[in-house]
Amino acid sequence: MSRQKAPNALRTIGEVAEELGVATHVLRFWESKFKQIKPQKRRGRRYYRPEDIKVITQIKALLYGQGYTIRGVQKFLSDGNQALAFGNDNQQAPANTNIFENNTLELTHKASEATPPNRTADAQSAKLKEIHENLQRLKQKIEKDL
Repeated sequence: MSRQKAPNALRTIGEVAEELGVATHVLRFWESKFKQIKPQKRRGRRYYRPEDIKVITQIKALLYGQGYTIRGVQKFLSDGNQALAFGNDNQQAPANTNIFENNTLELTHKASEATPPNRTADAQSAKLKEIHENLQRLKQKIEKDL
């Protein structure tokens, strides 16, 4: 665990990835897909500002929590919703507060009022699960017959 930084301190891609539970390559990919993520780059390294981290947290919640597609999140953010979950940007977290905590609480409610997530993903997931179960049964039957 890394030492506690000031709430407004810049964070490396590794620190952000660890705190949010996503891989560094995912953050770089999101950076290529979402113009709202603009880390500072110094000597070839990315440094994320608290504003970047808020946007990344929102993107993660929409993609992983709400089932949005990349395109759906792009539309959500381009419709001016990027500050919905975080209120006034002039507010600063207390010094002992981890800026990554509680950033998705209000987001879940607000996102559900916006563009609905892609429900085809749920149907595809259910179909894949059914296929997987059928394959498992066939495998067991073959192993039994051998």
